[in-house]
Amino acid sequence: MLRDAVASLELSGQSQAARQWANAEFSATAKDSLTVFLAALTDLARRAVVNNDQIYCYVCL
Repeated sequence: MLRDAVASLELSGQSQAARQWANAEFSATAKDSLTVFLAALTDLARRAVVNNDQIYCYVCL
């Protein structure tokens, strides 16, 4: 489940995922913004796992 995969991201994993995402979809300068976004999403996913909740995230960039 994507929620669980995001919840398990460590800080280094967030940075790596943001870099790859920025390179694939955006400019390299987007990495910092995506890292902040992934940190918040990781926190949300971790809380959802603890509460056995689902998450829904709509992203429009």
